Amino acid sequence: MQWDSAFPGGNGKLLRATRESWGWDIAFLAESKAREPQPLWFSFRLRGIDGGKLRLRLANSALCLGGLEEWERNRPVYRFPGGTWQRAACGQNHWSPGHTVETWFEILEPAEEVEFAFCYPYQEATLQDTLSACPAFQQETIGWTSQGRPIWRVFNAVGEESRSRPGIYVLGRQHSGEVTGNWEMDGMLRYLSSAEGADALERFAWWFVPFVDTDGVAEGYYGKDQAHNDLNRAWHRNFPRRIELRAVQQDMRVWQQMTQARLMLDMHAPGHGERESYFPVGADTPDAFRQELRALCGALNVHLRACGLQEAIFLEKKPGNNTSAQAGMTSAEYAHACKVNGSTFECTYQGERTGRTYEIQDYRRIGACMVKAICDAIL
Repeated sequence: MQWDSAFPGGNGKLLRATRESWGWDIAFLAESKAREPQPLWFSFRLRGIDGGKLRLRLANSALCLGGLEEWERNRPVYRFPGGTWQRAACGQNHWSPGHTVETWFEILEPAEEVEFAFCYPYQEATLQDTLSACPAFQQETIGWTSQGRPIWRVFNAVGEESRSRPGIYVLGRQHSGEVTGNWEMDGMLRYLSSAEGADALERFAWWFVPFVDTDGVAEGYYGKDQAHNDLNRAWHRNFPRRIELRAVQQDMRVWQQMTQARLMLDMHAPGHGERESYFPVGADTPDAFRQELRALCGALNVHLRACGLQEAIFLEKKPGNNTSAQAGMTSAEYAHACKVNGSTFECTYQGERTGRTYEIQDYRRIGACMVKAICDAIL
């Protein structure tokens, strides 16, 4: 049996692999990288497993971000060579006689090779495949990461043609393991490139930064770093704490100059076992912005219902329940300081309260619904 996590977005350390009569029993770790206090993301490939069942034991699930109980509501993904991604069954927590715990996942179909991941991976190659089908969008480098990788902006309008258009600025992967935002962004790009989305494409200036933490995306870490190293707690207006944010802030200033800047939307994911999606609105959000975001959430829910998808929650934080003031400035707070409306959107890794689990196409549909909602609510 061969273990491989040395590829873009790969993460995981093999502890042991035992061949049993029924198949392979494999224990692994989700690895912490960079400054992460807790891991969560994993993505690896197994080759030469010569059929039989797979039992995959996450040996450090109790130390992962979000807590142990979340794993029993979590369904990772897997695929065979040439196949499509599909969901594994929910994890099961097992205690050993030594009072340690592992979370077990099982793949029952026999195969020679399999890829296993925390959620549907989205890498540079995925983005390039999407852009090849979206000719109205251009790609430009707006800066460089601390390790020298490019940070890209994908956009449909710049220059004189964009000055009269309402500007929408969408961020993805500040927390590099939160892949659901990329799949929603993928859906936004595809919808805007369709015949149905042509009016929205022309009405607005759409600017996307798919990978804010390009290093984390490539190297396969989750990106929820401690306090001031967390990208979404480092947006200090005068001197952001991360070099990546200096590039994004400079690009947002260009966006404000080149468009009628109206909305910054930052795509995230909530706790990994949650089955809700929501707009978390801070207690200090200006009233005019709050009302516009409430309208955006309402419009989104109209379109989600029409697609048979679960509604999002408009989550208002109460005064005194905003920890970002102690931890550092968020992207939404930075946008507000620049007199532009901004919000994060947290989209579930799992699916709906009914038990329905989301597939890639569902995330793309949510993205299309978001474009329609912006057209309805952001005048």
